[in-house]
Amino acid sequence: MFPLETPILICDDSEIMLKNVKSSLNSLGYKNVLEASDGDQGFLKLTMAAKTLSPVGLIISDWNMPNLNGVDFLIKIRDMRDYATLPFILLTSQNEMNQVISAAVSGVDAYIIKPVEADKLKANMSKVWKKFAKK
Repeated sequence: MFPLETPILICDDSEIMLKNVKSSLNSLGYKNVLEASDGDQGFLKLTMAAKTLSPVGLIISDWNMPNLNGVDFLIKIRDMRDYATLPFILLTSQNEMNQVISAAVSGVDAYIIKPVEADKLKANMSKVWKKFAKK
């Protein structure tokens, strides 16, 4: 599992979902949580955090957001050397196979169908951590 001090960035245009995911993370012991309302704001917070001693160690992003959606945000960071391997979990109410394939091809590390519950989030974070701990 990710160390509890890991800075985590949540991107979602729904304030209710932001609070829900943050609450789930808090219940798992994660307190260093950044919030953004879309991928553009998320990218700004990601790059600002990279200039500090606490760069983001995990992104949890909604798929459907205005401005820069979750998949486009993922593609943008995968195209940048500094963020190409940053763990990324995509949240969505979408569960159509072509969308899952699109997310996988874009390099998503895990995919969670909403609603997000702490146990589902923990299981996916654990899966992603195992993948990255091997590198």
